[in-house]
Amino acid sequence: MATRHVAVWTAAGMMAAAAAWGGDCRYQTYVTGERIGAMGGAGVALGRGVDACRYNPAGLSEAERASVSLTANLYGIQKRETKGGLLAGDDARSDEFVTIPSLVGGVNRLSDNWVAGFSIVEPEKTTTAELTRKRSGRLYSYRLDDQSIWAGPSLAWGSGEGWSVGVSAFGIYRSQAISVMMAQTGDNGDGFMIGEGVDAKSLEALAELGVRWRGAGGWRVGASAQSASVHLYDSAKYGVGVGTGDTIWSVFSKDVEMENRQPWQVAVGVGFEKEKDWAVGVDATWRARQSFESTRETDEDGAPASTWLTRRSTVDVNAGGEYYLFGTYPIRAGFYTGFSSVADVMKAGESATEDIDAYGVTFGVGRETEQSSVAIGVNYVWGKGHEQGSGEGMFEDVKTRARMKEIYFTLATSYYF
Repeated sequence: MATRHVAVWTAAGMMAAAAAWGGDCRYQTYVTGERIGAMGGAGVALGRGVDACRYNPAGLSEAERASVSLTANLYGIQKRETKGGLLAGDDARSDEFVTIPSLVGGVNRLSDNWVAGFSIVEPEKTTTAELTRKRSGRLYSYRLDDQSIWAGPSLAWGSGEGWSVGVSAFGIYRSQAISVMMAQTGDNGDGFMIGEGVDAKSLEALAELGVRWRGAGGWRVGASAQSASVHLYDSAKYGVGVGTGDTIWSVFSKDVEMENRQPWQVAVGVGFEKEKDWAVGVDATWRARQSFESTRETDEDGAPASTWLTRRSTVDVNAGGEYYLFGTYPIRAGFYTGFSSVADVMKAGESATEDIDAYGVTFGVGRETEQSSVAIGVNYVWGKGHEQGSGEGMFEDVKTRARMKEIYFTLATSYYF
């Protein structure tokens, strides 16, 4: 039984390259929103309308009219490479085209002081699929679909004298589907096959409180605080099998608990804006350290098993600006960071296998009228760092070099009433 468990649980290491690509090490890979998304995500002091629901709900108070917004689709290409991500000498590569609905929402002015909003945001999605056959006779396939959706109401109050406060409440739904298979042929009966699959869903909830001051000269200062998330629901299934020669071991469990918690977060921003002319802004966001059991299960012998996810505190920066041509055509650009929160990809018992710092640039152009606006944009992301890979031995985990490149194209529109 001991040999069986060693082989089965070691198979988890063989899916590291694929599982790591779920983006579980960063809080910010790309930015969303019709206006703020093209300005590098600098929305704490400058966001208004639906964009403000996510960045700083106090900005809702600046919405002059009711509106419905849709960032229609985020079309993207995700490229990733891990040196030695399969076995020693075999690199793992992915080149995937993805389509991501990123933001839908609406704003309604209830009175001179009160404004309500609702938003559905998809701040993270990774899709990866590959089938590779090596000259050594090794066959490797994996598929990953990892998606998070934030949805909830927002409410803001403005004093009419430059001060405003707001609050947002979000339910966070995350779904993960991972399947990995590796097979090695052998002339002397020493071939092997490893397969693993995970299908998980979870639901969390959190709240965000924001405040903003808007000066008469165009200066703006904002701050927001986001609570740690509360776990509400999860459902997961897990299966793994190992075959060597004529022997096969397998484990399947539907009694698996998986969580996806968000940490405490504080963001501050400062900006300057002359409406329908130009604006610049910069934000800094601090996220607290957290450590929790990301998975819990009981094996076939009744023994408990768990995996931890430890994230260190991080500080990310967002900066951007806009300029209006003829008061009608906004041109926007920005820059942001997505620093890794993973302390050690090689720490035993940890589920985070990726440690990659990312950087992003954004650019967009649009056209605005009294009744509507439309904008197109591009978001380019790059980064490098480390992931878990495999060494010379079949069951040896090693730290490997990894790179990522992603590019997304957006189409956004809003209608005003």
